[in-house]
Amino acid sequence: MSASRAAAVVVGVEVNGLGVLRSLALGDVPLIAADANPRQPAMRTRHGRKLGLRALTGSELVEDLLALARSLDQRPVLFLTRDDTVKTISAHRETLAPHYRFQLPPPAITTALNTKAGFQALAQQGNFPVPPGVHVTGEADLPKLAALPLPPARSSPASATRLTTASSPRRIESTRLPRRKTLPADSAGDARFALAAVDRR
Repeated sequence: MSASRAAAVVVGVEVNGLGVLRSLALGDVPLIAADANPRQPAMRTRHGRKLGLRALTGSELVEDLLALARSLDQRPVLFLTRDDTVKTISAHRETLAPHYRFQLPPPAITTALNTKAGFQALAQQGNFPVPPGVHVTGEADLPKLAALPLPPARSSPASATRLTTASSPRRIESTRLPRRKTLPADSAGDARFALAAVDRR
């Protein structure tokens, strides 16, 4: 690894992380590929030095990153590829900032951007051209789906990345919902976020 250039530390070497590594390698950037699963296929990439982490979130990640930074000659640049990792780094930004170069919005905005519902709210507040969306947490929110200007195009867990096809608007009454009518704010695995289709005619 070049002693004259700061390294780029890519945390989370899955599909997104592999893309970051390949892009930076084109510029001959010194690379460190860091992940908690050294057996995953993306960790076999020819790009960069491989580093096993104990976790991709929480205090163990912070401790491992601090230990890595102390072993390097220059303050490295941190690249994050997962929402849950961003959440941890944001929470410990003051601890990590003296040791890594990274840019994050203020904590409140970072938290909002980490969820689909939060992103939608910020986009609407800024009058950005995004399709209308509905954060569905229970049966009481179903009328909001029917009120969308166009049928829902996408429905997905409120804070996950996997997308599934939304239910037909004709079958809104049979949309599968959690058994509870009201969900706590942090039950992101149960809440859903529906995005309206975009009329391009």
